[in-house]
Amino acid sequence: MTDKSRLDNPNAVINTKVLSDITKEPKICVTYRDGTKLDIRSGNKNIDHVLTLVNRHSRKLREEEDFAP
Repeated sequence: MTDKSRLDNPNAVINTKVLSDITKEPKICVTYRDGTKLDIRSGNKNIDHVLTLVNRHSRKLREEEDFAP
């Protein structure tokens, strides 16, 4: 993660796993604090597209926290 990403998402945890079967398409699995899971098949996506997908739900969680009583 970059320093900017750490500042934007201080509670983000990124775990990586090396696939032993190289015939499978690369996949990124994200689990958010609320338990929501997101699986992204990253084979033909660039990093900006992947981050956009990941941040979409992250923003919703942040907004809910900001407006929670």
